[in-house]
Amino acid sequence: MNIQKFSYKSILVGAVVIVGLIYLLIRSTQVQSQNSNLDPEDKIPTVFVHGYKGTFNSFKTMMNRFDQQYNWGKRTLLCFVDKEGNLTFKGSLPIGQKHPLIQVVFENNRATINDTSFWLQKIMKELKGKYNVDQVYLVAHSMGGLVTTQYLENTYGSSDYPVPLKFITISTPFQGVTKESYDKVNTGPAVADLKPGSQAQKRLLEHRDQFDPTIQVLSIGAMGDQVVSVESATGMRDIARPEQYKESIIKDQSISHSGLHETELVDRLIWQFLWTPKKMHGEN
Repeated sequence: MNIQKFSYKSILVGAVVIVGLIYLLIRSTQVQSQNSNLDPEDKIPTVFVHGYKGTFNSFKTMMNRFDQQYNWGKRTLLCFVDKEGNLTFKGSLPIGQKHPLIQVVFENNRATINDTSFWLQKIMKELKGKYNVDQVYLVAHSMGGLVTTQYLENTYGSSDYPVPLKFITISTPFQGVTKESYDKVNTGPAVADLKPGSQAQKRLLEHRDQFDPTIQVLSIGAMGDQVVSVESATGMRDIARPEQYKESIIKDQSISHSGLHETELVDRLIWQFLWTPKKMHGEN
């Protein structure tokens, strides 16, 4: 009788083990199948960099739309920089994730362009060394575009950082903030950098020969933006070469400077530039 009970128990345990192994095998096969169906371009992470006074909320709703509304991609990693420049990473970069999104947040969001670009450089070096990110897309709003441009110029040709393939600037003041009262109602070291004709802006122009000519660039401006004029937002044309540069102007007068990362019009421009297959653009 004890032998019979033992046999029943052994059979039950064995059956559970077999079912478990079958489940793991099927799950593994599904994951491998999912990974094998992804084009190499689908696996490239996109890094989002906020602007002056930006916070986690700056790109939060856009990323939520990309994930929950459109199913375009998913925020999988948050890179936080504290006031002392120390880095904290939350999340991961799953191998099988299509269009992984990486959000950068600077606690000292009024620091100079020089300091902020140095912190971004630290982040990108970690992404290459710790997370094995070899290639990257970049999306930046407002001053974040100036910060990212300086980062790209500072690291051009270095193998310590991911290779930048595409770069989108959203209402970035390449010729300075054009709202006259801006420096009177805002504070912090970055304000001086954002004034028209600042040394920070001149530096970007002086080092434009260090801006990688292989990066595809899209600059987005808005006619309703009362902070950064269309002319300033498209000033990247003075840094990038004509063959690598495109621009798009939002004509809706109701969309403000901060509203540009809250509108589906910009969402669509990002989708088309970063992730739409070339054949959908009519290209070869």
